[in-house]
Amino acid sequence: MRQLLKVLLSFLISSVIVFSANSANSANSANSDIIQSPINFVTMDDEIHREPWLSYLKLLEYKKSALAMSESDALWWLLRKAETEHLLYFKDDFAKTVQQAQSKVTEQTPEEIASKLNVFSGMLATINGDYAISINFFNKALSQAKSAGLNIIYIMGKQELAYSRSLTESYDTSLIELQGAYVEAFALEDTFLLATINETYGAIYGYMGEYEQSVEYYKKALDIYEQLGYQYHIAEAIFGLASTYRYWKKYELATAQFELYDKKISYTPNKDLSFYAAYGLGMTLAEKGDCLKAIEVIDSALKLNGMVDYNGELLKRKTVCLITLGQLIEAEKQLEKVKEIFGGFPELDGPTWKLEIIKIESELEHAKGNERAAYLLAKDYYQKYTKSTARFDRVRTAMEIERKDVEISLLQQKAEVQLLQVEQQNQRNILQRYIIFFVVFLILVVLVLLFVQNNYTRKIYALSIKDPLSNLYNRRYIFDYLDKLLARQVDKKSELSVMMVDIDDFKELNNKYGHPFGDYVIEKIGEIGQAILRNDDVMARIGGEEYLCVLPRIEAQQCLLIAQRFLKNVNQYKFTTENGMTLSITVSIGITSLSGAPLDGPTLYTQADEALYHSKQQGKNQVTVYHEITDS
Repeated sequence: MRQLLKVLLSFLISSVIVFSANSANSANSANSDIIQSPINFVTMDDEIHREPWLSYLKLLEYKKSALAMSESDALWWLLRKAETEHLLYFKDDFAKTVQQAQSKVTEQTPEEIASKLNVFSGMLATINGDYAISINFFNKALSQAKSAGLNIIYIMGKQELAYSRSLTESYDTSLIELQGAYVEAFALEDTFLLATINETYGAIYGYMGEYEQSVEYYKKALDIYEQLGYQYHIAEAIFGLASTYRYWKKYELATAQFELYDKKISYTPNKDLSFYAAYGLGMTLAEKGDCLKAIEVIDSALKLNGMVDYNGELLKRKTVCLITLGQLIEAEKQLEKVKEIFGGFPELDGPTWKLEIIKIESELEHAKGNERAAYLLAKDYYQKYTKSTARFDRVRTAMEIERKDVEISLLQQKAEVQLLQVEQQNQRNILQRYIIFFVVFLILVVLVLLFVQNNYTRKIYALSIKDPLSNLYNRRYIFDYLDKLLARQVDKKSELSVMMVDIDDFKELNNKYGHPFGDYVIEKIGEIGQAILRNDDVMARIGGEEYLCVLPRIEAQQCLLIAQRFLKNVNQYKFTTENGMTLSITVSIGITSLSGAPLDGPTLYTQADEALYHSKQQGKNQVTVYHEITDS
């Protein structure tokens, strides 16, 4: 209570100070000659994303009056101008505007402006290949946004940081950071942020060779962008989709998407943007083996104002084509240009796109007849490449771990946001209505804060959605999750399966080997189950020795295969007692799936439970599909 009173007094004093400052500012504003902007730059987000070119023209109308604006309005104007220049691919103007805005930032600059400018500076450094500098900018923006409670900018910075790390093939780090961003965006229920994170997932999975997942994430992002009508992001997602098809060697699909991208970028007057369409087509033709046409497209792309590292990739493909065509002298000249370009990017010393230079040089020496030199270069390439792929394998393993704490993070963040909103509302009420009635106000604030504290305690208690023994989700969470999932199943053809798992003869195990051994069995079977489930699948412990698994987008036959693998893995595992004795333990499983007719959670649970009961009746250690019982 003493701590609560200290907080109240501090809060009251700060409120009085704010009230006094606001009164002074109101008096000063009557005599101020500073021009206020007739439009609100702060609320232009959606307008800028939908119509970046029209928004840019509107912003340029205030260029002359920007010098007479207040410091805050001038910075907001520069920030919005930079944002539209980025969306329109006005790269040089974007860099100049960000630099101009950064020069005006002071300690009094609002954190929202300062942090977002640091995100833009990080993006510029990434574009220029200065990845170490970009990471520093993003970390600075994250620190500012976090301290100021700017959740959207914080998530944007974390997403851009993950993308920058992925360009240097730090996939393990980037995926961890991106997962954190996903959790926070999910907490805010911001579909646009989720779409941008899905787009980044698509890029990272594409770089790692997980093409099917990459395409899936890009399509998710593209669907939301098209619903929002955000032209820049639509074009970017299409370009990413085309690039993934190129990596996947689906050249016809890649070509179609690059041509579609070339149409989608017509929203901006920047003609240099056609470089990226030409880049994609040139790379696709070269990898397809159509070298004569590829060289023609690559040469046209190199004449445009493209990014330096992209030019390096084009020159690599051109070099390979020249070797294929037997033009070895010209190929050697192009390879020297490639080395010069990538020599300027020390951060790219290890990744595969720079290692590829060694491979191309080996192919050139082979074509020239220098077999020993070709052999030594090839050996160097494969040794370095093997080390790189070993790291990829670790990343792929890490990617299989489920996002266990997504819902916990969601509820925690919502609780914090709601508490902050209540406190802010109390501040406004205090400033507007109760400043005169000091004593009455103090009593009311004590009562309000006690009420908020009581509500907060109840909400923290409600966050207990994990089973402490198995570290799985608990019964309340899994049934709530199933109900929400079914509520979103608008398509009758949607697939979903539910799997009930029960440990056979568990009471006998407890009685014979003790409860600690029983606890060990419960925890270990939970781990076995999680190891075979996908990222989107959810597993929970709903009773003493019972588990419930919810598998979205899985029909009965696929679920049966997963259940059989579950059964097999449990059978093969050797459980060890405290005395060192090894035991084999079995489980019985019942599964059910949506069969076209809409079903609710309790019905699916009942069906899975009946199937489980049938497995027990038939001798245990087996899987039963509910619809097979009803059909028979």
